[in-house]
Amino acid sequence: MKKLIFSLAAVIVMAGGKSDIFSQTVPIKFRYLPAATYTRVHFPGTFNGWGPNSSGTIAQGAISQADSFETSTGMWVKTIPIAFGTHQYKIYRQLSATTSDWSWIPDPANRVVIAPDQNSQFVVDSLVLFQMMATPYQLGGAKMVVKSARPTLTAGIFQPAGAPSPSISMWIDGSEIQNASSYFDALQGILTYHMADALIDGMHLLKISVSAGTITKTDSLTFETRDRPIQLMSPSFTTRKSVLATTGLVTRPIDSVTITANGISRNIPVKNGTFTDATPLIEGRNVITVAGAGDADSVIVTRIVNHAPYARAVVISGGSTLRLNTSGSSDPDGEQLTKFSWHDDPSFPIGLEGKSGMTVTIPQPKNPGEYYYSLVVEDSAGHADTLRSYFTIRADGNYENPTLASNPSWAKQARVYFMFPKGITQTGTLNAAALKLAYVRDMGFNVVWLMPVMDNAYPIDNNIGPGYNITDFYHVAPEYGTNQDFKNFVTQAHALGLKVILDVTPNHSSRFHPWAEDARANKTKSPYWNWYQHQSIPHNTNGLGEAVDSDGFYYYGGFGNQLLNLNWTDVDMQWEMINVYKYWIREFGIDGYRFDVYWGPHRRYGEQYMGAPVREALKHIKPDILLLAEDDGTGPGTQTIYADVTTNGVTGGVDAAYDFKLFFNQIRSFGFTGTAVENLHREIMNGGYYPGPNSLYMRFMESQDEDRITYAYSSLGGVRFDAQTTFRRTMPMASVIFTVPGFPMIWNGQEIGYGYGISGSKENRTRTVINWNYEGGAALIPHYQRLAWIRGSFPAFTSQTLSRLSTGNSLVYGYTRPFENENAIVIENFSDTPLAAAIPLAASGADANVQFTGGAVDGKKYFLSDVYNDTTSAISFSGGSAALQVTMPAYGTAIYILSDSARHLSLPLVTEAEKLHSASVVPKEFRLEQNFPNPFNPSTTIQFQLPAQAKVTLIVYDVLGRAVARIIDAPMGAGLHSVQWNASGMPSGMYLYELRAGSAVGIKRMMVVK
Repeated sequence: MKKLIFSLAAVIVMAGGKSDIFSQTVPIKFRYLPAATYTRVHFPGTFNGWGPNSSGTIAQGAISQADSFETSTGMWVKTIPIAFGTHQYKIYRQLSATTSDWSWIPDPANRVVIAPDQNSQFVVDSLVLFQMMATPYQLGGAKMVVKSARPTLTAGIFQPAGAPSPSISMWIDGSEIQNASSYFDALQGILTYHMADALIDGMHLLKISVSAGTITKTDSLTFETRDRPIQLMSPSFTTRKSVLATTGLVTRPIDSVTITANGISRNIPVKNGTFTDATPLIEGRNVITVAGAGDADSVIVTRIVNHAPYARAVVISGGSTLRLNTSGSSDPDGEQLTKFSWHDDPSFPIGLEGKSGMTVTIPQPKNPGEYYYSLVVEDSAGHADTLRSYFTIRADGNYENPTLASNPSWAKQARVYFMFPKGITQTGTLNAAALKLAYVRDMGFNVVWLMPVMDNAYPIDNNIGPGYNITDFYHVAPEYGTNQDFKNFVTQAHALGLKVILDVTPNHSSRFHPWAEDARANKTKSPYWNWYQHQSIPHNTNGLGEAVDSDGFYYYGGFGNQLLNLNWTDVDMQWEMINVYKYWIREFGIDGYRFDVYWGPHRRYGEQYMGAPVREALKHIKPDILLLAEDDGTGPGTQTIYADVTTNGVTGGVDAAYDFKLFFNQIRSFGFTGTAVENLHREIMNGGYYPGPNSLYMRFMESQDEDRITYAYSSLGGVRFDAQTTFRRTMPMASVIFTVPGFPMIWNGQEIGYGYGISGSKENRTRTVINWNYEGGAALIPHYQRLAWIRGSFPAFTSQTLSRLSTGNSLVYGYTRPFENENAIVIENFSDTPLAAAIPLAASGADANVQFTGGAVDGKKYFLSDVYNDTTSAISFSGGSAALQVTMPAYGTAIYILSDSARHLSLPLVTEAEKLHSASVVPKEFRLEQNFPNPFNPSTTIQFQLPAQAKVTLIVYDVLGRAVARIIDAPMGAGLHSVQWNASGMPSGMYLYELRAGSAVGIKRMMVVK
């Protein structure tokens, strides 16, 4: 696939030092040649506080003149006096005068780029050689591409006032240009040389050497020229389409060109110097040649046609055995299926490894649970497909095959902790966020939902840029770390028993994604043009407004025109995005996705183009994933997004969706009245409707897009509440979220009440770095921990059944979650005063709200275990009925488990040290973590923290004390660090790893198992 990358074209070689003879400030002329039309371009940097440089004083590092666009060169330019020293900067581009239409990029004419912020860097001293260019250039790969045999070659040469005139030498492909100094405009500081002789098409080298006094600077630029009478604009490309739009330019006055593809030639008319052809493609390699005017050009287009079989498997009962059968497998070409290879999942060995054949037999597992396996099917032509699947053994001993709608047990038991790496720690990296995972586990959550981690148009921040402006779907944003850091994060989460779902953007890419850049530059001549929406599609846009820019790209106005809508009807775009989603599952082992703005493509195109094909492809390679949609999950018509529902022959794509109605209509504006409680219950029940047993409603009180709940509850009804009262007011609603059908989600910091009393914008409260010393933690951390562990410990909460209880008080909300012999009874007091409630329980009849095998036995002692408050009392039934008398404290919660034996909840300790473990930029102590995974084969990750810079050694020893690997031997700075050790070639066994940092020493054991 064609990939557009900014070419960075200047290396600064610093020589000599400062001089007292002349000024210590140099006027630097910045230049930028844009590929699109911009209203404004600025050059912010360390020299002007990263602010716009269209105004200000010389002392502030800005220039008083207005931005300047040179019509003669097509460049934006700016001259800024800059003091001696090393400086960083970027180019800031605005498509319009509004602040939402901007982007930051490194300077394409400067190869020196500093990670992780991708800032361009240069050195200012008594002689500056800056921004060498061959124009008019396009960016192609790591070079400048010039569509001219006679390019204009330029370079900036800048000096402080009073410096001696420079002497300049210049070479093209090793041949010196005579009198090079005569091409230098000292007033402008620009060397400009127009090539007199034509260069042949291909790579060329420009070299410049500049001397002034005792200082010499040398730099070089590699560029490519392409100057043909006929040029194909269509790049070499891989497609699944049978016809390609072949387009090109003609610079000579001819009426037609000849296009030849696969031995077939056709004459194509030339109009206004361009031509377009719908070129038929055959499978595989297509060489497309255009000829005319004595010249020719060609591209190679590869067409992919799927010939792989599609593997399916089902379990069939065989008495005490199970038979696994592949008769449902198929082949698109009708080829005979010849090979069937069965494999155990390493975590679920069931006796399949090494077996072959269309039908295989294994002993039926005795324990209830999900049993996973893999199947490889191959046809007679050698094409193969791999399926990962599972079957379930139920508690009654019967087996169950999954369907495409099925979701795994962990999804039904989900307690989701929504994590923003930039907010959860001061450091803001994935390595720092990973140190919070043990805390998340101890809090009782089993799923981490991670904000987008992919590279963005500008560095991900804590305000309006939290990660959804993606420019590269395959790489982690450098401000978060590396792909390996993300892999380590997922590995550590799995070692702690946590699942990881990743936020992605199926609705859009960034305007500055290479696909969009190519489509914007080349319009319909680009193979990516049809990857984006270019026509109005009337639909409900959630009030965000359908908008279109001057290039014909559609977007939602509420988001700004940075986020361009993708076109899921284009088969190449669809397959590429599916490949993206497969990549993060296969490469990193993630456990699912949260699909941002799922409602966009769903409402524009329907489930047949996104939801259904994405689900089928991903469930085929990992059936135990969770797919969560940012879309309405309750209310009329919303059922069509769920995999449980088939509409007009098309199945929905997701397992779970938002209960937006509950969130916006009740939770955010809850009135703490009896009427409010009634309305809350009505919305929770969704009219008693569930699309199916696998359709999950996500219930929540906060998110990355909405204000903090403590901010909302601090002044409901015009009354201002103090901090502790506000924290307590949120507690019964949190109890509801965790105990009603569906699954709960909390946003990081919600468990300490973060948001109360924090001024400024919504984003400042919601996405800013969390202060883990916040006062709400004392009351709320124990509350959320108990709720999460209760939700995950008792199966009643995984059902879709809820029975309302009469409490005798409109502000006391009660309900049961009936489950045979282990019923849950939940009571919340939404009042600011203690309230008593008498609650009838029924085990039989039309009003039954609890369940027992054969019904409740009269007079038998049953146990009411309040697992939230850790108390147990006895209760008995008479005529199938019983009464529960309870006095609820203000804003109090009680969660009972009604069973024939007592139930207790054992909670891990969440200490202040654990809670604050990763909250500081600089750790307060030396610490060596246990490696993960452990045992391992062949790679493991070792993390440690340093409170100060130190000389560090990390050495691995075998059990005899012999050093077998020296992983680190170098000075390292204070902070959190993560390294990986590969034990390939090492025998199985126990090893020790020793970390020394100054006088501090840490030693831990690890195990290699092969």
